[in-house]
Amino acid sequence: MNKLFVKSLCAILASALSLLVSSYCWSDSSISSQNKTPVVITDIESWHHPVKDVLKKNSVLLSKVELKNNRKYAIFHVKFPYDPQSSVNDALLRKLYVAILDANGWWGYEMQDNEDQITIKVTANKKNKRITVDVIPLGQSSAQ
Repeated sequence: MNKLFVKSLCAILASALSLLVSSYCWSDSSISSQNKTPVVITDIESWHHPVKDVLKKNSVLLSKVELKNNRKYAIFHVKFPYDPQSSVNDALLRKLYVAILDANGWWGYEMQDNEDQITIKVTANKKNKRITVDVIPLGQSSAQ
């Protein structure tokens, strides 16, 4: 009788554990799918983030922010006060890119300028402080 009780108890516990695990996995995948949905911030006045201060200091107007990949990848919708495609502004832009990376925890990001019809994709390696900048015509995929 004792062995039968133990076997029954083991079977019940195994079923309960299986149900618990499948329930956890289902809820985890639900959370995961929610995190894949971009968060769009249009109320820039109420949004507080160090990147906002960097952009303001550099006279770059921010109109919208899209957060992707669990809020770790930002697309900043901006308007530059100068031509971001002119080589004359390269040094100024490079300082801006690094300042944004510093303010953004060295997470990669994009700046989309509808007026200049470009997306500037900045990727970074925090360990060796290397950055890569790609200027992509608006409408072409940035593969993010």
